[in-house]
Amino acid sequence: MSQRAKLTPLIIKWFSIRRIQFAVTLLNSPDLDSHVDFPWYLKIKDICGCILLFYILYLFQLYNYTNNELFIKLLNGERAILSQIVTLAESRLPEDQQRINELLALLPPAARSGACRIGITGSPGVGKSSLIDRLGLEFIARGHRPAVLTIDPSSAITGGSILGDKARMPELSKAKEAFIRPSPSLSELGGVNPYTRRSMRLLEAASYDRVIIETVGIGQSETDISDLADMVVYLVQPASGDDLQAIKKGILEYADILVVTKWDGPLEARAEECFRDLSLVMHSGSLAMAEDAVSLVRASVYKPETIALLADHIENKFNVLVNENKLFPARLARESHYFRNHWPQELKALLQSKPEFGIELESLANAVQNGSLSIEKAFQKLIQFIFARC
Repeated sequence: MSQRAKLTPLIIKWFSIRRIQFAVTLLNSPDLDSHVDFPWYLKIKDICGCILLFYILYLFQLYNYTNNELFIKLLNGERAILSQIVTLAESRLPEDQQRINELLALLPPAARSGACRIGITGSPGVGKSSLIDRLGLEFIARGHRPAVLTIDPSSAITGGSILGDKARMPELSKAKEAFIRPSPSLSELGGVNPYTRRSMRLLEAASYDRVIIETVGIGQSETDISDLADMVVYLVQPASGDDLQAIKKGILEYADILVVTKWDGPLEARAEECFRDLSLVMHSGSLAMAEDAVSLVRASVYKPETIALLADHIENKFNVLVNENKLFPARLARESHYFRNHWPQELKALLQSKPEFGIELESLANAVQNGSLSIEKAFQKLIQFIFARC
């Protein structure tokens, strides 16, 4: 049992005693209506204590459940528990990492999930969140339960994130069938964060069968979403460049569906022009993909029929993967690729959890800063330290 779990009963007991003291003092007050003799600062203090009590109860709720109990609640789709488990999955604390790994071990293999995993990506301002708002509602109308993982960029200076993508999904966020979880990128490159895969598995275990992953606004080389999603939907901004952009290498090589967004209003003509350019490039064979493997559609959040058409393309491609028995082998290949590419992140997290590593790292960094050690020598010393001590 973790230290926090051991402290929980003591904290709750202390606050319970404070509540009793408050009630006794209040009852002994000569004027129960105005509470004239009850100091105002004690009222505020006690109100704050009550708020803190509820927060602590919420914070420590997970630590009072066994992993098997959490597993059952997760399968039952309890939203409050699901939110807390996802928070646990994103924690960098070693004890939280250990517990979430134990919980994930109880889940079915990731490759065997029947959910459709959809990656939505594109440049900043292309309209990812607004399109997901309408696409999620379309999935609900078709009898599905969509879940959305939105990745928000983290500041390289402060480390903070606004996590404002959910504000652009006003309708979907009100739907009881949907679940939306904003998460920071944690300054990781690639478009997602290191814990997106874990969160995705938890959502699938909670019976969400359409899992949408919205990446941060990306450029041309952030391709990590292709290791997580069954299909990648790449949104193209009208008037964002000529057809040369369509043949550049990078994320476009992994796209299954190209969507020209904002096909409405003042940009409709430019969107139509962009659509024709992309269509010409695809038919000329310039894209490094088979023509029948890539769909090209127009979309506008103000035109429901375009969102329905996009949903049709997603469903059709997913059904092909299932019917031709390609889904699970493709997922296993992506799992292997993900492992090969991301083991350094796990090693880094393990090393950073060791205090002696942090001390040595800081010492070497200071030596580099004051000019007494070159970067190359510092790397060598750090590697020697890791193999000798960690």
